[in-house]
Amino acid sequence: EFLPTLPTSSSLPSSIQQLFDAICRSDMKSLLLLLAHGGSEMANNVLSPRDLRTPLHLACAMGNLPMAQLLIWYNANVKAVDQDGRTCLALARAAHRAAGASESSGAQAGALVELLVATGAPEHAA
Repeated sequence: EFLPTLPTSSSLPSSIQQLFDAICRSDMKSLLLLLAHGGSEMANNVLSPRDLRTPLHLACAMGNLPMAQLLIWYNANVKAVDQDGRTCLALARAAHRAAGASESSGAQAGALVELLVATGAPEHAA
């Protein structure tokens, strides 16, 4: 089976917006399809000129280990900082604290923190 084409229409959001939407919906299939078409360049786009969060920032804030891992495989910048100076690691730690009561979510967020530390993600903005 070949990689399906992305639908194109002036009424559809841009592929960048579709990528952020897929992360917010935890839609791994759409995320993979969009990254397969857009590559590592897409993995490092920011939400807007004012909102400097990257796809990895959103995945980390949600504590979503599989999506964060996929983005890292597509060369997402683990050192990226948003407009408020937050790093992906700081957002993942916050997600881990918030998910503490939920066993599965807490474990996934904890593993995400470990992954980011292993990849050299900074705790604080440089």
